Amino acid sequence: MDNQSNPTIARIESLIALTERLTALITEQAQPFADAPLALRAKLVRATEAFDAVIARQGRALGAAMKVTEGLVHAIAEEVANQRSAQSGYGPTGVKPRRDAATSVTLNRRA
Repeated sequence: MDNQSNPTIARIESLIALTERLTALITEQAQPFADAPLALRAKLVRATEAFDAVIARQGRALGAAMKVTEGLVHAIAEEVANQRSAQSGYGPTGVKPRRDAATSVTLNRRA
């Protein structure tokens, strides 16, 4: 599936491009604002603080979602390992498989 047909990926890529462009614009405009009237500079500071607050809140939400996802993956992997070892009897050679035998779980990295 290409990125254009996945709306989530397309939206994230748009946000990345927008953020990079905003960063460049703010860097370009930082010097001329030094000569701007105090009221206009104060308004810019308030707008920037509001933007920072929204970005920080979004970062916390993404971090929390990532922790939940990681916890679910670990819990699923542990349960799969427990189920595999609980259901296994004696192997074809007459030896019971080791309880600490490694097992693999395939995960889809798309979240």
